[in-house]
Amino acid sequence: MLFDYVASFIVLLMLVNKTLSVDCESHRYGLNCSFDCGHCKDGKPCSTETGNCFDGCEDEWTGKLCDIECKNGTYISNGKCVKCQGLCKDRAPCNKSTGTCDNGCDDHWTGKFCEECADRFYNSNCSGICGFCINDEICDKYNGSCPNGCLEHYKEPFCQDCEQGFHGEYCDKECGKCRDGAVCNSFNGVCPNGCEDNWILPNCTVCEPYRYGPNCTLDCGHCKHGKVCSVETGTCPNGCEEGWTGEHCDTLCSDGTYVSEGNCVKCQGVCKDHAPCNKSTGTCDNGCSDHWTGKFCEECLDGFYNKQCSGVCGSCLLGNICDKIDGHCANGCSTNYLEPLCQDCDPGFYGEQCEKKCGKCKSDAACNTLSGRCPDGCVDHWAFPYCTECEPYKYGDNCTLDCGHCKQGLPCSVDTGNCNTGCKKGWAGTHCTVSTNAEKELTTMALVIISILSSLLGQTRTE
Repeated sequence: MLFDYVASFIVLLMLVNKTLSVDCESHRYGLNCSFDCGHCKDGKPCSTETGNCFDGCEDEWTGKLCDIECKNGTYISNGKCVKCQGLCKDRAPCNKSTGTCDNGCDDHWTGKFCEECADRFYNSNCSGICGFCINDEICDKYNGSCPNGCLEHYKEPFCQDCEQGFHGEYCDKECGKCRDGAVCNSFNGVCPNGCEDNWILPNCTVCEPYRYGPNCTLDCGHCKHGKVCSVETGTCPNGCEEGWTGEHCDTLCSDGTYVSEGNCVKCQGVCKDHAPCNKSTGTCDNGCSDHWTGKFCEECLDGFYNKQCSGVCGSCLLGNICDKIDGHCANGCSTNYLEPLCQDCDPGFYGEQCEKKCGKCKSDAACNTLSGRCPDGCVDHWAFPYCTECEPYKYGDNCTLDCGHCKQGLPCSVDTGNCNTGCKKGWAGTHCTVSTNAEKELTTMALVIISILSSLLGQTRTE
């Protein structure tokens, strides 16, 4: 009997279900089809019996019957509306179905749901900028600390501020010499109370003009055109003023010296009026002294020689120039000059150009090379002092022949023996050596001889 009751109940339920499933309009369900379906995906109807959506809910809807809509700023997760995890671009709400940001993340945010800070940003709003972590590491995205420390000269733990004594965009600049040991501004390096002595405001990192050295206590030397020296080394970038030398242009060359390769060296030549050379160039500003030439007036003019250029060159062959050191003629002398200087005549010659031959000097001595005078007199019958002419009334190659009886007692020609003005009375011939009174003179001479002989004979008889 119990079995029959249960069977009847089942049949009744089947009849009811059949009635419900068949008779409900689209998108309705439940007893007497009195309930509307929720928001099923793609607009499909729900189950007429349970109201469930066979393929899930439309976007932005959830719940067992797809009848719960998520608000802006929430999305569906595990069938519930939960708060969006991140921050979408322009503060837009996240996608209610996926929780993602359809147009991307807001500035400084990243991740699938824009839920975490981008690298180098931190804090709950990702508005904090990371400092300078060592090895370019990323700071902690919650508190901004650098896990392994900072770059050099940055202050831990955030590595955003410079250590004391440093400044600049990268804390790479050391503070200057601030007065009383004050710390400079970490951004611009300005010393709040001014500088120590000899340093320039506002950063006190540069020496005052014409100062240099670690503490700006050293004075610059004499730089060219009055320029300042290097504040680090003290050297003059464009060289020294005239007459100054040395690494720092602090050495003054004395008169008679000039700067060469950083040293004061002796002037090379001889300047006009023996003035000192230019201390910077070594040249002679007013020209060279007599007999000197060259860029530095350091060599003799052509035709002069020796250390003072006071020696006058001799008569070199073909007019060549003598050696300017010792005066010798490299290719020999002009005719009748004595090597090597070619200044004196060869023995036996004299004259301004040694063109005259010496006369017949006694004992074959050489005549004076300038005047031609024989120092010890002449060979017999030659006329002193030059011994180049016969004595009066002598002629011939060696002056050994006597002149004849020239008119007025004048001497004959030293070359030919002729009497240029004629013969004395009673004489004739080419050389006036033939007497025109020869017969008379012979008779008279014979009478004299006879007289002498007769006298001698008479004396003999008497004896």
